Amino acid sequence: MMPLQIATAAPWRLGAPGVLLLLLAVPLVALLLWAAFRRSKRALELFAGQTPQQTAPSSVRAGIKNVLLCAGLSFVVVALARPQADPEEETVSVRGRDVVFLVDVSRSMLSKDAVPNRLGRAKLWINDLVNTLQGDRVGLVAFAGVPVVKSPLTMDYGFFRMALDELGPSSVPRGGTLIGDAIRKAMSDVFEPGPGRFRDIVLISDGEDQGSFPQEAAKQAAEQGVRLIVIGIGSEVEGVPVPAEERDNQRYLEYHGERVRSKMEGTTLAAIAEAAASAGGENGGGGVFLNVGTGTINLDKVYHDLAGSAEQRETETKSNVTYRELFPYFLIAGAVCLVLESFIRVRVPVRKQFEPLPVRAGVLAMVLAGMLLTPRTFAADSPPPSPKKADGATPAGESAAGAALVAPRADDLYNKGREAFLGGKFDEAAELFRKADLESSNAELSARARYNLGQSLLKQATAAQGQKTDPEKLKQQLGAAAAAFKSTLDSNSDDTEAARNVEIVRKMIRDVEEQQKQQEQQKNQQKQDQNKQGQDQQSKDQNQDEQGQDGKQDQSQQSGGKNQQSQQHQQNADKLKDLSKQQSQAADKSKDASQQQDEQQRSEKSRQADAAQDNVNEQTKQQAEQQQASKQAQEQMEKAQQEQQAASEALDKGDAKKAEDHQRRAAEHLDEAAKAEQQAADEARQAEQKEKDTKDQKGKDGKEGKPKDDKPKYDQTASQLLDKERRERDARQQILRALRGKPQPVEKDW
Repeated sequence: MMPLQIATAAPWRLGAPGVLLLLLAVPLVALLLWAAFRRSKRALELFAGQTPQQTAPSSVRAGIKNVLLCAGLSFVVVALARPQADPEEETVSVRGRDVVFLVDVSRSMLSKDAVPNRLGRAKLWINDLVNTLQGDRVGLVAFAGVPVVKSPLTMDYGFFRMALDELGPSSVPRGGTLIGDAIRKAMSDVFEPGPGRFRDIVLISDGEDQGSFPQEAAKQAAEQGVRLIVIGIGSEVEGVPVPAEERDNQRYLEYHGERVRSKMEGTTLAAIAEAAASAGGENGGGGVFLNVGTGTINLDKVYHDLAGSAEQRETETKSNVTYRELFPYFLIAGAVCLVLESFIRVRVPVRKQFEPLPVRAGVLAMVLAGMLLTPRTFAADSPPPSPKKADGATPAGESAAGAALVAPRADDLYNKGREAFLGGKFDEAAELFRKADLESSNAELSARARYNLGQSLLKQATAAQGQKTDPEKLKQQLGAAAAAFKSTLDSNSDDTEAARNVEIVRKMIRDVEEQQKQQEQQKNQQKQDQNKQGQDQQSKDQNQDEQGQDGKQDQSQQSGGKNQQSQQHQQNADKLKDLSKQQSQAADKSKDASQQQDEQQRSEKSRQADAAQDNVNEQTKQQAEQQQASKQAQEQMEKAQQEQQAASEALDKGDAKKAEDHQRRAAEHLDEAAKAEQQAADEARQAEQKEKDTKDQKGKDGKEGKPKDDKPKYDQTASQLLDKERRERDARQQILRALRGKPQPVEKDW
């Protein structure tokens, strides 16, 4: 029969075939890698142009790298699918015994003389024993006033544990303790009917039986070949209270007003084990009593010691087919492919092409002839003459080869300009790109030189914008950059980068113009505010003069000064609130810039945030210089200016996230300054009102009197009554506790 089963088994299989779906992603990875290589190659060609390069990317090597990478990933995926081969059949016989656990779930098992309680400790013992069983069938019977089968004999230990966890006083419909009925229930409904060996009963209870004749039931079970292991749990010395509910540790059962107490009946349990031991014999039955009390026991070790010499029977026969694992071979192949892929370089050295010997000899002869025919030489300190006239012809007396030796090459100027640009020398780069454009006779090189000239001018303008340059000069620099990009676009209308840069520069010019308008409006508004304050001051002076004519000039001037001071603080508070709001708006713009993914949009948002921050910085500076504020407000404004300076520096460096943090803190300092000015304005108004009230009072009484204390004295009558009532209530409770006395224990099973 074994060869037939092996023949019917598949010669190979996959342990996890669903993993092969990952192979669908391998072609997508290959396409993405190839597209990335092609894009980087085009970008390099666009950047370098005709500039000689020492190395260049190789499409062949890139293809080999992609093939090795995809092959390595494919081998790894197949290894994860666990390919298997060479099936072999194994027949396993499982031997063991049948074990039924009888667990007392009466309410007395909730007593806490064992931790967490008697029933909880019993569950732990049984669970430890089941974890060590192999091939044994287990069953579970819960009993109190009536026994209930919770799990039949099974080798599904997971189901058994689930039934064990759910045990509680609510597992049976009636309370009490009937041990004899539980033993008879196991014999009739759990074990197979009739006598037989290989069967055990593990009984866990506190022994308070209520007339169920447990000794006779144990004797009958032992006569049928069942071994009985009786475990007593609970204190035998004194009873402990019985909780009213399983999850309620505060309330206990009471009988006639007294708490019910429970203790273990070791005598009853010992008699049950002795009856089973006396009835057992050659049939395999027997009994043993383990008096655990409030201690603990390793039930798994005790059971295996008792069952070590006992007979076992075959409980199950299994026939398994095993396969040889092949995944290591695929895993090694995948690792080899990935290692080889890492050693292959995409860039290879560029081979320099030399002209044939006749061509080089001809060029050398022309150069020598030009040098011999040149009629004059140049001093070391005199500049060389221009190699070409305005119309492009070679000057008289000079050959074409001689002119080539003197004239600077346009591509050299272009390369030097690119090096200066990469080194951050934008002024020098712009001049070199401009010369390369003038000297070049190649239309493509001229177009690139003009494009890079626009980039250099744009970088200069951006740096000047960060240094607070004159807006008119900044507009001129941006206009020159726009003209360079426009010239490039005229040469090549398909140049999308140049077209986009033209739009960007134009938008920057519009922003500079808008910033100029805002600054002019702010200056006009400040002038109007100053004029208005002067007019208000004149009107106040006139009012003070009028009051002086009535004989109260000193007091009126003091009141008018306080009124002016309150108005000044109020104006400062309103202005600082507006600045705090503008600072928060600038922080929002910085947040938008930091969240942008596109480089061009992030640069545009950062520039707008920088312009908004410069505007707030200028207004805060003017507010601090022109207005007189309280000491606390001045300190807050100084802190705000420090945060604003830090935010501007972060924006100049391109760190919009850090700039946002400084802007938020600056807004908080401005808000605190506004609160301080508002408080100063309120205090000035209160002082003015108080002075006015004092003046009115003097007019009525003719002198300044002390304010009357209209607050009534504290009445302690209510507090005294409450204290007296509390003392009487405590005295009554002490008398009741003395009359009740110590509760007497009631010996009764529940």
